[in-house]
Amino acid sequence: MSLVLPDGGDTEWRVLAGDAGHLFLGIGAWTDEGPSQDPDDRGQYMSLELEGGTWVWRASTTLTVGVNEFACTSSRDPTPFPRTPTVVETDSSVTVYWTSSAPTGDQSCPGTVEQQTTLAQPLGDRDLLDASSWPPAVVG
Repeated sequence: MSLVLPDGGDTEWRVLAGDAGHLFLGIGAWTDEGPSQDPDDRGQYMSLELEGGTWVWRASTTLTVGVNEFACTSSRDPTPFPRTPTVVETDSSVTVYWTSSAPTGDQSCPGTVEQQTTLAQPLGDRDLLDASSWPPAVVG
């Protein structure tokens, strides 16, 4: 598919999710695993809302990432346990990590859960960095 953007350029696009009043699009280069991480042709997200019969572009500041309790700390559902995330925003990157309280007793490896945080500015073309490792790694 092709979508003509406001600046007149053409780009590939796909609907990732939507309902009667919202569309969440993947634009640009994508693979079966998600947005391309090629710095010259990186895939992006775009949010549209229906406003007065017209689709209006919205730049989202909500960031959703997969979080797991590192080093197999428990078999509990980790969803309610992450603390407030640490988020460091610069002009070129957004670095994020969560911590959680340690459980007691013997445990086994948990799964990954989605967590959300709000950025000061939309992610745009900045790198998203996972700070659960050192040095922080680009999420891709």
